[in-house]
Amino acid sequence: RDLVAMVAHASIHVQQTGFPFDEFFPLLKHQQLTLYNMAILEGSCDYVTRMVLGLNINENIYEYGMLHECDLYNEFLKSGELDAFDYSGWLYNGNIVKDKPADLGYFIGLKITEAYFKNEPNSKKAYNTIFKRGKYKKVMRIAAYQPVGCS
Repeated sequence: RDLVAMVAHASIHVQQTGFPFDEFFPLLKHQQLTLYNMAILEGSCDYVTRMVLGLNINENIYEYGMLHECDLYNEFLKSGELDAFDYSGWLYNGNIVKDKPADLGYFIGLKITEAYFKNEPNSKKAYNTIFKRGKYKKVMRIAAYQPVGCS
């Protein structure tokens, strides 16, 4: 199961194309995409894998994520505002996080993607949009993700 989920997740990354033109100059400077963009890229792969196969490579973080969803989302937004190019608290951080599960950006990205699919009535358009690297602002806007009971 884990291998199938991992291959599916990676296969979806292969389908993600495009260049985030609105990030051109920051991308030149920082040599990487923003935290928000990367979380949606990773989370959308988890979302599609879950929708198609019922599997997820990051199942271990979702229980924690659901229990702390509001706080995590607020921290995520704050992190992206403080330093849009610092993923260390959210992605690819299994070797440094000690007090909570690593890679919680995958969870946040999945939740944003899930909200986006609920708010975008055309599912074909939704899939086309999440497979474009530069569309994270549109995804966040249409998703209007807000954890229940969170302000």
